[in-house]
Amino acid sequence: MMAETELDERLLVPQSLEEALLLLSVPYAAPLAGATWLMRAPLRGEARRRAMWRWAG
Repeated sequence: MMAETELDERLLVPQSLEEALLLLSVPYAAPLAGATWLMRAPLRGEARRRAMWRWAG
């Protein structure tokens, strides 16, 4: 089961590779990769996601 933090927005932490792959198809979550990539999303015309996730494995 994925761990979730209690923030205004969510940080999803998949506990297995299968959960991480599943999160790739979730439209409201984006992989947390690079902060500048996320900060520049509005400049690319992308909507801000309600949740982020990172691979813990």
